[in-house]
Formats: sequence, C-alpha cells, structure tokens
Amino acid sequence: MVYCAFSICILLLVLSLKKNENLYNPVVVFYAVWIIILSFNIIGAYKINKASDVTYYYVIVGLVSLFLGNIVGQSSKLYRITFGVKNSNTKCSIRYPIVYFMMGVTAIFLLLDVIVVIKALLSGNSLTVIRTWYTATFASGGNPIEARRGFIEQVIRVIIIEPFLCALPVLCAINLYGEKRNNKFICGAICLLILNVIASGGGRLSILTYAFTFIFAFFIYRKRLTIDYSIIKKYKKWILRFGIVGIIAVSYLTYKRSSTGIFEEIYYYFGMCIPLLDRWIPYIQKSTHTYGMLGLFGLLRIPFLILEGLGFQVPQNYERAQSYIVQANQFYNVGARSGNSFVSPFYYLLLDGGIVGIVVGMFIFGYISAVTYRKIKRGFDEKKVYFLILLIQAALLSFIRWQFIGTAFALAFVYSFIFFSKNNKKE
Repeated sequence: MVYCAFSICILLLVLSLKKNENLYNPVVVFYAVWIIILSFNIIGAYKINKASDVTYYYVIVGLVSLFLGNIVGQSSKLYRITFGVKNSNTKCSIRYPIVYFMMGVTAIFLLLDVIVVIKALLSGNSLTVIRTWYTATFASGGNPIEARRGFIEQVIRVIIIEPFLCALPVLCAINLYGEKRNNKFICGAICLLILNVIASGGGRLSILTYAFTFIFAFFIYRKRLTIDYSIIKKYKKWILRFGIVGIIAVSYLTYKRSSTGIFEEIYYYFGMCIPLLDRWIPYIQKSTHTYGMLGLFGLLRIPFLILEGLGFQVPQNYERAQSYIVQANQFYNVGARSGNSFVSPFYYLLLDGGIVGIVVGMFIFGYISAVTYRKIKRGFDEKKVYFLILLIQAALLSFIRWQFIGTAFALAFVYSFIFFSKNNKKE
C-alpha cells in the first residue's frame, strides 16, 4: 500500500505543478514533503517500523482530498462567487512601528526564559533535559520555565508573544525582499531568533523555519526583484560564512541533544509520522469525534479559555479535543528509537471526524491554498504574501502536525490586520 500512496503522491504533484506552474503553491509543497515521508518509509532504514495498509489508506484519502480542494479553488466561477475579482487601488504593507514595539516586548519575555535556561545549564542540566520540559508542560506541569510565570504573563505569551514569534519569520522575509527593506528590522529578527533558540533549549525548528521561509519568499518575489550581482559577489564570503555557521549550529544542537547523527535525525523526523500515526489508529477508531473542535482548536481555544477563567463550564467536546492534543506527546517505539508529537495532520483530522474529517479538512486546506495562491497571481501585495507563506509553513510542517491546532499559528493569521496597513496606491 505504501507504493500505491507514493505513486499517487507523485502523480498529484505532477498534476499540481502542471496546473500551478510554480513551486510556492502550498499544495505543491505538501506533496513534495509527503513524497519524502513516503520514500523514507519505503526505504525502511534505521529499523523504522512499517505501517499497516489502513494507515496508508487514510493518507491516500487525504492526498486526493487536498488535490480536489485545490482544483475547486482554481475554478474561476467559484472564485468570483467566494471572493470576487475586483480591481483595487489599495495594497497592504507592514506597519513597522507596531512590529518594532512587539519585537521589543518579545525580547524582554524571551530574556526571562533565557535566564532560566542558562541557570539550568550551569547547574548541570543538558539541552535534552531542557527540551523535555516542553513536553512536560502539557502532561504534568513539570516545566521550570513556565513554573515561574504568573497567570497574566502566561496570557500575554499565549495571545501576543507566541503568535508574533510565529509571524516574525514571514514579516522578516517580506521586509528582506520587499520594496522598503529595513536592515535594522532584519538584525532585530536575527537577535530574537537567537534568543528563541536558547530559550527553547536548542530548538532547531525555528532556525529551519526562517531558512525555508526566506527560500520560498524568494521564489514568490523573484520576478519583482532587481538583483545586483556585483553586491552578491562583494558579500559572497559573508553569505557563505553565515550559511556554514547555520549548518554548524543545527549540527551541534543535534549532537548535543542526541547520540545519533544528523542524517538519522532527519530520517526519523520525516519518516516517523507514519509509524506513529499507525500506533494511534486502533485508539482513534474507538475514540469519540470532536466534529471540528480539534481541527480549529487554535482559534477556538481563546474564547473557551476566557469562559473557563470567568468560571463558566466549558463543553465536554472542548476538553476532549484538548486531551487529544495532550496525548499526542506520549512516546511510542517507532523502530530503533521512540518518538512523539510527529503524528501528521491525519491524526487530528481522524479524531475530528473519521475519514470524513480527513476529506473535509484536507479539501478546505487545498481550497484555501488555491484561492490564496490565485489572489497573489492576480494582485501582489505584502499581506497576500504573508497569508501564502503561512500556508506554505503549514504544508512544510505537515510531517509534524495539523498546524491549525496551535493558538500561535491560528492567531498569526488573525493578527494580519495589526501587522499590515492599507495604502491607497496602485499595484
């Protein structure tokens, strides 16, 4: 069945490329990521567990549903009905004063975490131990970093800091390639990245997120860029140095956090989502569906937290969805090692509504991706680029989870009205 899923994924990627012609459609990115995932499971290196045919059946359903959503989203007639194709004399650009203010506030909060991490390292704790604190945050409250936080600080972090950190790589890429590049903004974003890596105990995902965000933003902007090759030649050595430093940093963090090599880490990171999903399938089939609550948990969490804080009883469906998110952090054997959290979007969509949940969730993601991509092609502005790159991030990280369960990721979309302002200028 894995060969069938792999063949279908390649076919749908080819058809999507033929339809969209560009690599920066989130649907194309999703298929590319899943070709890697499926190929790793075909190879079966590092004693990675084999999954059942049922698991691959669910994957195939999701891949096909994504393609159908993309096709419908590309439909001219439906596009006009849903969004309208109108000539507009306005375009959106970054509100730098607001973004700079949020960068300053975020730096203060990250410094508080960095102090705790440095003290822990000086006390003899390893990066591996510090990383496990973030897993314990959900399960047992055993995270010293969060233990010192008060209620108000935690609320500020959930509602403001974390969504801003999620949006910052995209804003930085738009600033880099946009018409009004500000080098101070880029330096500030790099400083926050360093603080975030330290505060997370050597988390590599933020580094990779920045790297891939810049790469895809370049493809989006490439036809609008005037490249001065003399400047590239002048700073070629510095570019190479920064690239080498980045590779060394990721490799070092990998070495300090595990006894395995970087290639085995990459292999398991991409490959283990299918064996992990397979371990959860028997449980999922017996579980009660959440009917959209889990798939949209990132958006729905805030109002329910407010109700809960005011003393109101929250629906059982909300508590059930929250428990499903928590339990994904449980470790299971996936071969020569154990893994958790990397359960893919299909884990959440199956719990949300079974096979119907996969069909609906993936169809909607494909549809929204196609519409957003098409809006970029019809009228270019920074806010549209922002939405598109966030969707690309969701596709890139599909080997981990359904990104819309995260409050930070969901609010990053909502806060676009804060980060961008409309200018009365023709595009």
